[in-house]
Amino acid sequence: MSVTRISSFRRRISRFGAVSKKLTKAYGYDLIFHQLRHLNASVMLMLGIPDKCAMERGGWSSNGVLKSVYQHTFSEECKLVDERIDGYFDALLNG
Repeated sequence: MSVTRISSFRRRISRFGAVSKKLTKAYGYDLIFHQLRHLNASVMLMLGIPDKCAMERGGWSSNGVLKSVYQHTFSEECKLVDERIDGYFDALLNG
């Protein structure tokens, strides 16, 4: 990892500490850094962020780990996909 990436990573950890304390105090959330990293990776994949950007942001050297460990399905996202597929086939059958 380059010096620039290490410095950037340390800044993110520092910011997370401050955010984590605020969330714990305000809402009772008790997050650890890895949980936030996991959520961030899952959301980036769900939003279609390019692998290269997600890998750099999360510090992964390949997209294999990124996709095999962090790629989850979100129920709302799956519902939208189901609706799109159902609409496609409904149009074929009724069209």
